Amino acid sequence: MPLQLCFSPHRQGHRAPAAALLIVDAAQLYIYVCVCMYIYIYIYICIYIYSILLQLCFSLHRQGLRAPAAALLIVDAAQPWRPHTHALFPRKARERAATLLRLGLLLSRQERFLGAEVSLADAWREYVIASAVSRREEDM
Repeated sequence: MPLQLCFSPHRQGHRAPAAALLIVDAAQLYIYVCVCMYIYIYIYICIYIYSILLQLCFSLHRQGLRAPAAALLIVDAAQPWRPHTHALFPRKARERAATLLRLGLLLSRQERFLGAEVSLADAWREYVIASAVSRREEDM
């Protein structure tokens, strides 16, 4: 019965005791912290694996050896959108990148950007498109 009061505090005119509400809040906070911690650990592991692959490719390159094509492809596929990684993105992401590129070029040709057309187009391509294009479908 006390647990039921926690989730419906105004049932039959009764209020849940403050201690019961604190327990529910503490449980929700604990779950939130655990989820955040698991996400953090997952991201940390992904970054760690990515850094190992990069170190391997760079060490092979310094020794004058070429990294295996598959390793270079994995490293390129893990990077954000760039013109050289365009082909590694899903079709919808590539279409979005092309549309954004056209939009940026049209924007850079406006009179207010006279003399800075190339700089604006470069910044648009390197920063705006790279942050607006994602491999995740829900972002599109």
